[in-house]
Amino acid sequence: MSPAFRIEAVSWPSDGDGVMEIDRLSFPSPWTREMYEEELRQPETAFVLVLRTAAAPVAGYCSCRLVADELQINNVAVRPECRRLGAGRALVEAALERG
Repeated sequence: MSPAFRIEAVSWPSDGDGVMEIDRLSFPSPWTREMYEEELRQPETAFVLVLRTAAAPVAGYCSCRLVADELQINNVAVRPECRRLGAGRALVEAALERG
């Protein structure tokens, strides 16, 4: 059974440390804080969703950009202890709905 997920728009900068930690745990070349901040300066075309659980205020995230009439998913990552529970799928589905 999957834990209860709540997905919402990132609250930057308060969620920034959580997103950056997940990046470091997930990718050999994680994005920098500046890269996220640059994306978020363009709210009409870029957004980041975070997945929250009772145990983790930022358990995962999905970074997206709207390009013409398409949704481009830049990054999807989930904390190691929350993987294989449907969190990544939930993030992608929420991004597709929003996009």
